[in-house]
Amino acid sequence: MDSRYRDTGCDRAPSCLNCPFLRCRYDGPVALQSARRADRRFKRNAEMVRLRREGLKVTELMAYFDLSKSSVHRILAAGIEAEVDG
Repeated sequence: MDSRYRDTGCDRAPSCLNCPFLRCRYDGPVALQSARRADRRFKRNAEMVRLRREGLKVTELMAYFDLSKSSVHRILAAGIEAEVDG
């Protein structure tokens, strides 16, 4: 076997290869929707950081993204920290 796959399972079964369920929890439509939402959030957050760097005010970002002031500050802080770490 030439694979480095680690069979860590999920919260319902300790192993994917020995899972007793017929349908994987990660193959359902909910998992797909969740992945799509996460992708949209990532793109929105990156766009928010970019717009802030271009000079938009927090109040403008709040209105544009329809978010609270604390949400905008949290996203900006996380985005800037990710740029420093990455």
